[in-house]
Amino acid sequence: MDELLKHKDEAGAIGDLARELIVIMNDYKLGNLSLEEKNELVDEVIRIYAAHDSADKELVSRWAVKVTQQLLSIV
Repeated sequence: MDELLKHKDEAGAIGDLARELIVIMNDYKLGNLSLEEKNELVDEVIRIYAAHDSADKELVSRWAVKVTQQLLSIV
């Protein structure tokens, strides 16, 4: 979560992705999502951002992989 919070105020794809993932993680922490739902949403959001055709796609993809591994390990 620290990595997400560090980037939540950024403009662009990484900031957008961070904000979306923060919403998912907050819903999970509040009990509004099951572990399975959280993991499915994280995977789906990452796939959507990875499919974006943008100038900073490589940077976003590398960051997304790093953050995804961390978020999926949260139980």
